[in-house]
Amino acid sequence: MPSPRFLHHATAQVSDDVDVILLRLSCSDFPDWSDLTDEDVEDFPLDWDPGTMYFVSNTEAITSRGHTYIPWMFELTPPSQGSGPSGSTLRFENIDRRIGDAIKLLPSSAEIFVAAEMVLAETPDIIEQNFTRFKLTVIQLQQLTIEASLAPPNDALEPFCSFIYEPAFTPGVFPQ
Repeated sequence: MPSPRFLHHATAQVSDDVDVILLRLSCSDFPDWSDLTDEDVEDFPLDWDPGTMYFVSNTEAITSRGHTYIPWMFELTPPSQGSGPSGSTLRFENIDRRIGDAIKLLPSSAEIFVAAEMVLAETPDIIEQNFTRFKLTVIQLQQLTIEASLAPPNDALEPFCSFIYEPAFTPGVFPQ
């Protein structure tokens, strides 16, 4: 549940607080960052978990729950606000082509998952809004941007409801 401070920020006409989106890209084919040295990756922090990249929609890095989120220009369109089948898209700026080149190195069978959270920049350890974990499905590499469609999680293997309702025992469920 959002904090009172976030609710005030979200409903106020003017606010000093800044909300930012923390984005985690996870893929088993991403490198184990602890094996790298400062010379291997000059702009990427080494406190990342293996197979995970951390980005923030901000102009400066943010540390949240022990991980450094690097500033990157991206646009996340949540479900029901987009025009695609899932309604969700993720667009990254690819001006220096680092992310685009990294995606090209991944095998075609690689599965990239996206988790996003909204926080206030002043209190980055308090998650104000959590988004569903998505899977990148269609990735379009363009000269200056990377655009990807996001698919919701596959819940086909989840168990169905195990309740059985009978009119004799639950008359409230079956109005007459």
